[in-house]
Amino acid sequence: KQKALAFGNECLAQAREHWPHLFDKKNMKPLKVGINNDLIAENKLPENTINFALWRFCKTWAYRELVKENAIRYDKEGNPVGKVEKDQSYPDVKKQTPKAE
Repeated sequence: KQKALAFGNECLAQAREHWPHLFDKKNMKPLKVGINNDLIAENKLPENTINFALWRFCKTWAYRELVKENAIRYDKEGNPVGKVEKDQSYPDVKKQTPKAE
């Protein structure tokens, strides 16, 4: 698990070099469903790097707190492109206790 996290962090650092506005820790936004395909189409990073970066970013508690029903989703340019559906939202993460590692 630690190796996966380390690899995810490395991929996320690479993704931030190309798309800093998408992976900004201080200004996180729910991302468009399927944004991985849009980023892959740009051919800036290998597909697995993009997918691991998104996995790492979207699994953070901070990101999960944003993905609530009716929250606006954003595309790779930062434009609003729809809302989070009820079945896509995360439970209230503040009520959950992170698992011990």
